Amino acid sequence: MKIVISSITAIALSSSVFAANSIDDAFNGYKSAKVSGQLRVGYINQESDDKSTDANNIATGGYLKFETGEVNGFSAGAAFYTTHRMSKNNAQDVATNLFDQTDGDGFSILGEAYIQAHRNNTTFTAGRQQIDTPFADSDDIRMIPNLFEAYVLTNNDVEDTTFIVAHIKKWAGVDAPTQDRFEDLYAAGDGTTMLATVYSGIKNSEISAWYYNIDELTDVFYIEGITEFSLNENLMLALSAQYANFSEDGTTGVDGNVYGLSADLGIKSVGVNLVVAYNGSSNDTGKSVVNGFGGGPYMTSMDEMTVDGLNDAKAYMVGIGKEYGDFAFFYGYGNFKEDSTMSEVDESNLVAEYSYSDNLSFILMYTDLKSNDAAGANDNAASFDRVQFYANYNF
Repeated sequence: MKIVISSITAIALSSSVFAANSIDDAFNGYKSAKVSGQLRVGYINQESDDKSTDANNIATGGYLKFETGEVNGFSAGAAFYTTHRMSKNNAQDVATNLFDQTDGDGFSILGEAYIQAHRNNTTFTAGRQQIDTPFADSDDIRMIPNLFEAYVLTNNDVEDTTFIVAHIKKWAGVDAPTQDRFEDLYAAGDGTTMLATVYSGIKNSEISAWYYNIDELTDVFYIEGITEFSLNENLMLALSAQYANFSEDGTTGVDGNVYGLSADLGIKSVGVNLVVAYNGSSNDTGKSVVNGFGGGPYMTSMDEMTVDGLNDAKAYMVGIGKEYGDFAFFYGYGNFKEDSTMSEVDESNLVAEYSYSDNLSFILMYTDLKSNDAAGANDNAASFDRVQFYANYNF
């Protein structure tokens, strides 16, 4: 994989990245440059049953991004991300993921810095960037999303088909062990090589297949399909299925299979969606599947819980969503059970979103998580209530 990437880079650099056919080309590239960004305010109040992760935090931050225009097929981009504390520091702040997980302080980071080469139906992007794939994604659920240092090649030569080849080296952000600086994707390995094919040639359907070689941790094969169709003028049904196989590298314990099904029924006349989903995993003793580097692709995933880390898991989720003008509401309930220990977690999510304009939106979320003590352990530390609020202004 390193040889392939090096060859691509060499070909790209064999032309002058900054050369233009004429002064007009360079000037037009400058004129088409774009500045964008977001201002964000975040608030979290969390109360755990054993008081160990209680927190009450307010943060302000966001990002500022600059993208050049394309000149001779080349362009570049950079984005600066920041989050700042507006509340008193305390020992439990790291549990909220609003700030640095080491000491609970705010931080700033050059989260994106990339060069992009585009020719015909092929695009190559090298450097720090946002990536959204099943097992490496931005998971933008707090102040700063996951950001990756990677080399990504996409091609659309085949009609209705996208091919992706990537090598991901480092990451930072909300789910990373060290949020405020880029470090190795997996400390013991040399990054992740990813191959994917996404096909959308079937009407109202999409099928995708993904392979990840996470060096020194596991190999992942993942396939997902979704199709939508009308039952009548008032009812729209979306059906999805997924399957993942993990093969551990050595004795890492990341091994097994996970499968999932979901159905989403949309009722146009009342603007309501009804959702039901199931995930199951099968693993040898002491082994489990993971989310990868982000929130994971699982159909039953809630604000907090997924089947990540569970041995022989069974997970169910039901939800109802409603749109009313500029407001959107969703209630979801999930049940997660580990068969080997009979440990069980129930989670409820209540989400309200208001879009004041194309630029300004507000999100309010309530999370209630309750864990049992079937294995004889005190699970109070895993039980909590959490309120989150975010205001986002995009420009």
